[in-house]
Amino acid sequence: MNVAIRVKESFISDYYKIFNRGENTFISLYGVLPESVPSSFDNEIKHIIHNPVDVIVNCFFLEKMNTNWLSYLSTLQNILKDIGGELIFIHISEELKKSISENMKIRHEYGSFIEATHDKLERSDSPNNFISSFIHSTQKTMFIQAHTPVLRKQFKLNTEHSFPQEINGYTIVEFSNFVLVITLSLDKKLYLEIVSNMLGEEVIEINDENKDAVAELMNIILGNTRGLLGDDHGLNVSIPVANLGLRWPLIHYTFQDKELNLLSGGEVYSLPFASKNGDFEINFWVSENDRVHLFNLIKKI
Repeated sequence: MNVAIRVKESFISDYYKIFNRGENTFISLYGVLPESVPSSFDNEIKHIIHNPVDVIVNCFFLEKMNTNWLSYLSTLQNILKDIGGELIFIHISEELKKSISENMKIRHEYGSFIEATHDKLERSDSPNNFISSFIHSTQKTMFIQAHTPVLRKQFKLNTEHSFPQEINGYTIVEFSNFVLVITLSLDKKLYLEIVSNMLGEEVIEINDENKDAVAELMNIILGNTRGLLGDDHGLNVSIPVANLGLRWPLIHYTFQDKELNLLSGGEVYSLPFASKNGDFEINFWVSENDRVHLFNLIKKI
């Protein structure tokens, strides 16, 4: 069953995301679209129609679209035109372009590429939230290092307590009253693409020379995160460590004179991402006693 949730000015489901940016509303379509247009999507579109704006449909993550969706978007285009708005397709494949009627508008400017596939976060209007800054920095770093935009999905509670991929890195963040462990899990195809870009040469297998690159990638993400938070964030962040395999390591750690076993039990929230070069996931772990602190950080995002 598909679950759709509203987050601030965004609406996220398993195969689409709707969010507002300035005078525009962006619709990102991805994965395999259902045969018919779901009522949740239709309800969000009705909200747009009552608040006329230009609608940008980003198809970068979409391979094909059936006639039901094409007909729906064609009708939406006519409605928007009547009320002073416009519907524009961006990043559409040559195959999908054949299915779209000639009167539908397609835009090719590169500038819209980043705007339509990244959550905008400006330091001036951002809360001093390490997690939101880390997420934004991850998207930015992936775009630069892997030369591909990534699509953020929705938070979920991770009950498996294991990595979804075999290539992982982790870092430990000390807040004033609790410890947070952040892990980054990468699909092999995406990891090799990133390593190839970092080294400037094609890498086709994981070996002793490149297996620690995930830690370096996290280090870059943390650098961008510090840039968003400023120098006075007051957090103690460990040097990232690479970890290959699906099992979580047991980390013995001392915090405020207390001995802790990190990544043992506790509560984990996962945030998956999709890209054309593969998937990855960020996990946020806290001990059972500190789960309220993690929830309070996540609910601000």
